[in-house]
Amino acid sequence: MSAILPSSTLCCPTAFCDEPITVSVPGPPGPQGEQGPVATGELAGWFTRANLALARLIPASDDNVFLVMLGGAVPLDGFGGQLAWAPLNSDLDDYTVFGGTTINPTGNPGLGRWKRYL
Repeated sequence: MSAILPSSTLCCPTAFCDEPITVSVPGPPGPQGEQGPVATGELAGWFTRANLALARLIPASDDNVFLVMLGGAVPLDGFGGQLAWAPLNSDLDDYTVFGGTTINPTGNPGLGRWKRYL
């Protein structure tokens, strides 16, 4: 199995489709495509953090998009969730290790909050 991912691949979502669908797959440079998105360990704007304390350390930025928090205190404790960056939001930070809907990054006095949607 090759370590190089293709930049696109053909697939069919059901056994009854007439034509295959082309799906983009980010990957490193290779014989089948160009390099995918560049980021340090994550896709640009997408973050995954183990708990609330680590999630709060993501600085406020217009480049933020989505946050997957694996837990409130520890991963898989049931208090994590999926959050989207709301750049104009100024709601109070109400997220505790037991859940909530809004996270304000540490040291952010201005606009921008993580808002839980799942």
